[in-house]
Amino acid sequence: MQTLLPLGEVVHREIRSTNVTDQVRALAVRLRNARALRGRLTALFEKADSVKASLAIGQQLAQVTLERERIQTTMKSFQSRIAFAKVTVNFREKQLSEEVVLHARWRLPFPWLQELGLTRLLELSEGA
Repeated sequence: MQTLLPLGEVVHREIRSTNVTDQVRALAVRLRNARALRGRLTALFEKADSVKASLAIGQQLAQVTLERERIQTTMKSFQSRIAFAKVTVNFREKQLSEEVVLHARWRLPFPWLQELGLTRLLELSEGA
């Protein structure tokens, strides 16, 4: 934005943003908890003494693993949204007053051309 400001007159500026800090923090806590739960379930699975217990713990492991993957996907989505910002700039021609238009025969696109005296040079060539 600071680079664009000197290029012209700001007619309208609108900045919109969404703060996702709290959401990312909550997801980080949920991910940490899911990893811890998965570790505990894995330990229980290894110690299971029956097929029924193994199946029940296996189902819980599958659900926790799925939840962990969902959380990781959501966090990656937030990180990619954080990494990229969208800036839209609309330019329009600066409006000149009628007085300026009447007194200026030559309208130069850059002010520094005026400072170099290009207008006087153009007027000389027209009169010759």
